[in-house]
Amino acid sequence: MGSACAVVLTAIIHLLMRISIFYEQPKNQCSSAPELASWLFVTSVFMLLLDNDIIPVRYRCISTICQTLAEAFIFLVITEFSTLVLWCNIEKVAFTVVKYVLSESSSTLYMDLGGDSFVGFIITIISVFTLCNAAIATGYYDQLQNQYSTLRKGLSKNMSNIWKTGPGVGQAEIITETPRCLCADEGLNRGRRRRSRSRS
Repeated sequence: MGSACAVVLTAIIHLLMRISIFYEQPKNQCSSAPELASWLFVTSVFMLLLDNDIIPVRYRCISTICQTLAEAFIFLVITEFSTLVLWCNIEKVAFTVVKYVLSESSSTLYMDLGGDSFVGFIITIISVFTLCNAAIATGYYDQLQNQYSTLRKGLSKNMSNIWKTGPGVGQAEIITETPRCLCADEGLNRGRRRRSRSRS
C-alpha cells in the first residue's frame, strides 16, 4: 500500500498550496462547477494511490524517508494529471455537451433548469459516483461498514446493560427491605405473646 505520509505531502502541495510542478494550471477554472466536485474526485484518486504499491519490492530496502519522497514525487505526477488534465477535460466536455443538448431542444430550457448550476450539479453527481466506486474497489467501504456495525453493536450492548442493571438495583432494595419488615412483625408478635401470658 502507498504511504500515508506521501499522500498527505501531495495533498498539501497540490490542494493547499496549489502548486503545480509537472502540468500547468489553467488560467481560468475548467468550468463553473463547484469545487466540491474536484475535491471528491481528488479524494477518490488518493484512495487508489493508498491502496496500491508504488515502490517495487526490490527497492524497499532503502530508507523510509527516501521511499516517502519517491512516492510523493510519483503521487504528484498522477494527481496533477488526474485533476488538471483528466478531470478538467471531463468538466469542459460535460458543460459543452449538456449546454448544447438543452439549447438545441429549447432556447430557454438551459436557463430554466438553472444554467451552469444545473450542469455543476450533474458534475458533482459524477464525482460522487467516482468516489463511491473508488471506495468499493479499494475496500474502504467495507471497512467503514464494519466499523459502523461494530459501533452499533457496542452501543446496543451498553444500552441493554444499562436497562438490565436498572431493575436489578430496585430488586436488591426490595430484598433488603423485606427482612426488616419481617423482623419487626416477629418482634410485635413476641410482645403480644408475653402480654397475654402475664395477664393469664
